[in-house]
Amino acid sequence: MTNDDDLNYDFYVGDSINWVLVQNIERDVCYLYHELAQYSFIMGDLAYGRVFALPYWEFLDLPGLTQDDREFLRDGCLVMILAMAWDLIDGSGAHLQTHVSPCRDAIERLICEDEDSQQLVRTVQLALNAAENGGSANPDLERLSNWVHKRYVRGYFRRMSRQFDEHYFDE
Repeated sequence: MTNDDDLNYDFYVGDSINWVLVQNIERDVCYLYHELAQYSFIMGDLAYGRVFALPYWEFLDLPGLTQDDREFLRDGCLVMILAMAWDLIDGSGAHLQTHVSPCRDAIERLICEDEDSQQLVRTVQLALNAAENGGSANPDLERLSNWVHKRYVRGYFRRMSRQFDEHYFDE
């Protein structure tokens, strides 16, 4: 068993995908969604830097994975960055404070073709602006963050629960 201190953050190890890293990112996204599902909004008061300790902005585009996996990890990492920005905005933590610039750079390189992902990116950028400027949340950011919660957090659980009705779960 590896702990996160021993985790290699390189997406490729030689010519192969670092599946341990991929699974750690997936684990963190799923656990974030689990924690956020207890609320009706995106909140920031979680253990960033300890439980959620990966540089998620470095994993916004992971070539070599299926399109579905790439999108799930990209969107999940964006929701993670959004929650971390809320951590700064609401004053409950400061983990993202030294990482705002790398987050911005990584997000600017993203190419999102669907409207929902573009809206998610705009929401994260708005949150990073508020976090960086020490400002409070504005009504647009709150509204958009609630949309993110509904679309991505609750949407994840709805998609997963529908799969129980799929034929491969029949007994």
